[in-house]
This record gives sequence, structure tokens and C-alpha cells, in this order.
Amino acid sequence: MSRSSLSALAFMLAQVPIGLALAALRSLQAGQTSYFLYYQILYTLIVVTLGVSAIAARYRGPFWFGFSVAGWVYFALALWNSSQNLVTTRILENLAMLAYAREMGDDSSSEPNIVAVAHVGHLILTLVIATAGGFFATALELRRTYQDEPEVPSSHHWD
Repeated sequence: MSRSSLSALAFMLAQVPIGLALAALRSLQAGQTSYFLYYQILYTLIVVTLGVSAIAARYRGPFWFGFSVAGWVYFALALWNSSQNLVTTRILENLAMLAYAREMGDDSSSEPNIVAVAHVGHLILTLVIATAGGFFATALELRRTYQDEPEVPSSHHWD
């Protein structure tokens, strides 16, 4: 598989969790019970992706190591622990309130489920932060490799 077809495949696969997140948020807004199904599928997809990345880290290099470490750390902090201390929780809650206020206008008869919106947002941010961790680990590896290269002696002497 060529590099360009691999990046096209990665781009297409990245759209799956985004589509699931949007479907979960839309069904939550419409008051449908299918939100939990979309959320569970998205949650499972994220856990499987992080699990595969942990295995891939052993065989595929620094990107997957960084992806796995950053992804699992953020996932654990955001969803298993009290995420109220994370700045991303506040940002997601404020974005949800802004979107809700814009959508509903003056009709404030029902309150949005901010916690559910934040959970979906944290799942998507898990992939974003994991990807950033992968690029960061790759950059560190490239820097280390570049610094470890021996200097090539020059055949020109300018003395």
C-alpha cells in the first residue's frame, strides 16, 4: 500500500469517530434514546484504538508509542477520574452552552445535558491529543536520531 493511499485511508477512518460523535450529539439534542448507543459505540471504538496503538507501539515506532501514552493518559483523566479539574471540561461545557443558547434562542424550557456533551467531547479530544502525542514522540525521535549522527569529516580545510 502506497503512502498516499495509506494517508487517504487514515483520513477516511478518522471520519468514523467524528460521525459517531455528531450522531450522538444530534440524538441527544432531539431527545432520542439512541444517544447511549452512539456513545457506547464511540467509547468502544476509542478503547479499541488505544489498545491497538499500545500493541503497535512495540512494532511500529515512536508515533504509536506517543499516540498510546498520550491517548490513555487523557482518556483516564477525562473519563475515569473527576474531570472537573481539566480545562478541557470547562471549554467543552462552555461550547455546549453556547451552542445550546444559539440553537434554542429564547426557549429555555429544557436544559441541555452538559455532562453528556462533555463526555462525547472528551472522547473526540482523546483522539486529538493522542495524535498530537504521536507527532510529538516522532519529533523527539527524529531530533535524537539527528543529534546522534556522527559528523562527516570535511575534505576541505580552510585553515
